Amino acid sequence: MGKKIMKSDLSLLEKADVIVALADDSSFGTGAEVFYAKQILKKKIIAIATKPAKSPCIVSHADVILETYSVEDLIKDLKE
Repeated sequence: MGKKIMKSDLSLLEKADVIVALADDSSFGTGAEVFYAKQILKKKIIAIATKPAKSPCIVSHADVILETYSVEDLIKDLKE
């Protein structure tokens, strides 16, 4: 089951133009996906980090860090 999920997740990352990741809490899975998308696939990463304790793995690979869930800010950064 785990391999099937990872294969599906990696396929979705490969198809994406931009990755938007929630970085409020540490998540090994999300951190690994962000690392793969940035370092291997060279994708743009937008992190949403609204809490003071942000996931260091996600934030360190982000091209943009949004500190709110503002749809307007997200749309603006997606267009850049």
